[in-house]
Amino acid sequence: MSYMNMNEIGEKDFEKLDMLFEEVIPNAEEIWLFGNGKIARAFDKYLQICDVKINGHVVSDDIHRNSTENNTITLKEFKERYKKGKTKLFLTIDSCYYSEILPKLLFLEDDLIYLNKVWKQNVLDRCGDVENITIIVPVCDFCAGIKCYGCTVAAPLSKSGMYNFDDYKKDLMKLKNLCGDNIQHINFTGGDVFLHPKFVEFVEYARDLFPRVFFSCSTNGVLFNTQQDDVWRRLGKCNITLNWTLYPVKYKDIEATVEKIDKLSESQINLQIIGDALDEDKNSWKIPYTFKKQKKYDWLFCRFHKDGHQCLTMRDGKLACCFSMRRVKLLEDNFKGYFTEEFEQSTKNISLDLYEINDPEFLYEWMQQRLDICDYCSIRERKSLGKWVPSNCDVTEWFVE
Repeated sequence: MSYMNMNEIGEKDFEKLDMLFEEVIPNAEEIWLFGNGKIARAFDKYLQICDVKINGHVVSDDIHRNSTENNTITLKEFKERYKKGKTKLFLTIDSCYYSEILPKLLFLEDDLIYLNKVWKQNVLDRCGDVENITIIVPVCDFCAGIKCYGCTVAAPLSKSGMYNFDDYKKDLMKLKNLCGDNIQHINFTGGDVFLHPKFVEFVEYARDLFPRVFFSCSTNGVLFNTQQDDVWRRLGKCNITLNWTLYPVKYKDIEATVEKIDKLSESQINLQIIGDALDEDKNSWKIPYTFKKQKKYDWLFCRFHKDGHQCLTMRDGKLACCFSMRRVKLLEDNFKGYFTEEFEQSTKNISLDLYEINDPEFLYEWMQQRLDICDYCSIRERKSLGKWVPSNCDVTEWFVE
């Protein structure tokens, strides 16, 4: 199969994962990981989260043994305890080392478990070292002019809801003191950012605190032509990348919007159009919730939590590593009677109180965990619905039976 990017997972990947977790692992008496580098450490943590107990790590010789790991053995020691058909060894090293290592592992035959490159990358994204964090700042909860079917943050259900500017300043300062130089990207989003009357001030305050961090913001473009030239000048001074998502919607004054886009090249604003061409239709898609518990290992292929491992959504003194923090609140407000007790309980650990965190390592460890709500996020039911369609604000846009 081909991959559009590292997030695109097909049915065959789920089939292989099912075979691994439902046939190979349950029938193994011992499970070992080859290597003790960052890939092996990430897989160790991932398998623990999936309730899979491993025996330890295998390295080629004593030189590669990590003295801090008391469950690491050499390949020679591994051979002495190996039971054909009962001992499985995961190859958790970078493929660039295969030519050196594989000749030493040929005796394993089918007991050597190769890992898809995409799987390895996704495990690193979730359970590897936390660095280069992106902070997502949702300045408001609703959009202008366009309501998308199955919206990621359920914005069509919101009529109001804005991030108070004074609260934002305190939150961002606290987060800067907590994470410091680990913050590499700040993304302002919504709803639509231009609906907040202090959006420019949000960006300017952040730029004062983070003079070298990459800035971006997302918008549907509806309000471009209503912005004064001073807005573009001030945003340009902050050196921000503007992501404009194209929709097949002929909203009012689109010609004026296109003219405004042309003028942006005169400022320092870097415009990125999400889509390959102006006549391309944006697709609708969704990852829905379900009331039937999902398999734990499906979490490996969650697009949102993949982003979440290196991303933190900051809003109203709360931090979340998944867009669900905002989406669940709006769903709960609109479809309260639809929730089951189990689903409602799963939302309890969806965010952290920013002001109760004093140790960044505690935060980084939390970012790597599987949330309770992952039980009810139906990755296998995610749908690309083809041509973009507007939302009817119906519960079925966000849930499947």
